[in-house]
Amino acid sequence: MSKIPKLLWSGGLLLLGVAISDAQRTHFNVTTITLSSRPTHQIPKLYGVMFEDINHSGDGGNRAQMLRNPALQIKNPSRDPVGALEAWQAIGHITLKAVDLSRNQPLSQALPNALEVVIPPGKAGAVLNSGYWGININQQWTYTATFNAKLGGQTAGGCGIKLAVLLISKDSHGTVFGEEDVVFPRCLTKTWQEFKVKIQPRQSATNANNAFGIKFTSNYQTTEVVHVTLVELNPPTFNNRPNGVRIDLAEATAALKSSFWRLGGNNMEGYSPTDRWIWNHTIGPVSQRPGRLGNWGYINTDGFGLLEILQHSEDLNMEFIASVWSGLSLSPFKAVPEYEIDRYIQEAKDMINFIIGPVSTPQGALRARLGHAKPFAMQWCEIGNEDFFSKASYAYRWRHLATALIKEFPQLKFIATTHPKDVTLIPEPHAYDIHTYQTPDWYVRNTHHYDTWPRNGPKIFQLEFAANLKLGQLPRSSTQEGAVGEAAYMTGMERNSDVIEGIAYAPTYCNTQSPEASQWHPNLIEFNAMTLTKTPSYYVQQMFAQFLGDRYLPSNIPTKPGAVDWSATIRSSDGTIFLKITNAGKRQHRINIVLPWKSAAQVTVHTLANTGNLNNAPVISNIPTGPGQVLSHVLPPQAVVAIVIPKA
Repeated sequence: MSKIPKLLWSGGLLLLGVAISDAQRTHFNVTTITLSSRPTHQIPKLYGVMFEDINHSGDGGNRAQMLRNPALQIKNPSRDPVGALEAWQAIGHITLKAVDLSRNQPLSQALPNALEVVIPPGKAGAVLNSGYWGININQQWTYTATFNAKLGGQTAGGCGIKLAVLLISKDSHGTVFGEEDVVFPRCLTKTWQEFKVKIQPRQSATNANNAFGIKFTSNYQTTEVVHVTLVELNPPTFNNRPNGVRIDLAEATAALKSSFWRLGGNNMEGYSPTDRWIWNHTIGPVSQRPGRLGNWGYINTDGFGLLEILQHSEDLNMEFIASVWSGLSLSPFKAVPEYEIDRYIQEAKDMINFIIGPVSTPQGALRARLGHAKPFAMQWCEIGNEDFFSKASYAYRWRHLATALIKEFPQLKFIATTHPKDVTLIPEPHAYDIHTYQTPDWYVRNTHHYDTWPRNGPKIFQLEFAANLKLGQLPRSSTQEGAVGEAAYMTGMERNSDVIEGIAYAPTYCNTQSPEASQWHPNLIEFNAMTLTKTPSYYVQQMFAQFLGDRYLPSNIPTKPGAVDWSATIRSSDGTIFLKITNAGKRQHRINIVLPWKSAAQVTVHTLANTGNLNNAPVISNIPTGPGQVLSHVLPPQAVVAIVIPKA
């Protein structure tokens, strides 16, 4: 190593093309990274996406459908008539209320509620839905509006009632951006009919303060009543899928380059067993999905159901990780008794067969009837979520569920959700899922956490983690300090990826259009009705997943936690090295990199520095290398750097 300074000072200090003054030199701490020429263990899929319907990341988020409370699901019109009309209002001469039609021709048993529109003789008006606190009206888009309607009251026929759909601003101007008449295949009757209308706005709106409306015009001289429910508005969707995903969110998720999609989290557990997420209540026609009160305080329509999520993960080329209900609900962390747990085993088996079963199974045949005959890719399945909240009962819950599922699906590996030291689990889990929400400093201090982890036992997933500014205090948005702490911790996870199977930031998505929309901060992707923001933590996750080889490349590592951490992987096919380095300190830090072989004439450096901007994309530079096998680079304060080093 004594020869390194000579190489560095040959013709002046080589800082990948950056000139450094004498004054700056004296203020640098210096770290040397020596990369081995001998790759070791294979890198697993490692980096993934965690999805939970929190912060309106499903309804009002990934699901492109734009209208809130489209079918008044889980509402009680008699007890809470105002709450039942959430997001709805009437304008003009009509009156509006919510009604329970469960005993009077509901659209379906799953969706008993409807809007009741009363139209005075010869009058007109409209019902408006304000969406998820706003609607993006884009002149370039063609929207598809669907709704179901029938006559109520005593009217025998409805040919004198004209309907139209419109996109309108909610400000004092009431600008109509687009309006289309509804073409009737037949007149309104007392039987439900579904109507579908395309709307092309004449102009775009400058903000989201807009609504979708259904306009009613009566030519009768009597008061008329119309029932309406399951009103939806879809913009263009990712891959043009029906009931599909919002395009910008899908593209941002795809750009993460993640390897797997985990469906899990508290929202699947329910406040009680009857409130749990039930897989087969989320598939098939949306009109047959009853919805549920989610664990984050708002109603889930389940329009973004299991099949839509599976198709989306497949569209993004991500392997699916499922979670089956383990018998634990969250109010107040009550577990079902042992004598009841077996009744939920068949439900878990059926869900797994729907995902991976051949069409010869009833669930595989159902999947095929719904348009996807081919089984989805899945190797891992979680049993529960955060069962450390009731770790004593998890021993028997795990035993019953894991024993049955391992026997039924020997090709799968099953993940436990307690800490390995919490309770003895039989049969032994294939892996544990450990969640951490800690401070940036904690993550920096714990980069060596898994260095001494047993190599002959279960694997480890960390399928939820994120940095808080202070323990228990959640910053409104992801911060650079938090992102650097997360990245430092991830270098340790990557180094120990012979035992670490996969990691995911959580939560991934957050609707920030209204304070009502969000329940947790920080998040990876923040969005409103119009735009989205990729946070510093987003770019860290992207950098780590994008610049990843297939084998780990050893190097010297810090003997104790400090400001600088790193990890290296190599792409076996061409010898390209991917080196990720973090500087958690508040001063610049010089890195000398000793390569195992001669590199190409230039390397690419991706730098995520502290600009103070939430949407803080990495800066990319292509820099020529110097003679020899040594590179030198200065890390900015609080920065994450990925260096791509092709082999000569």
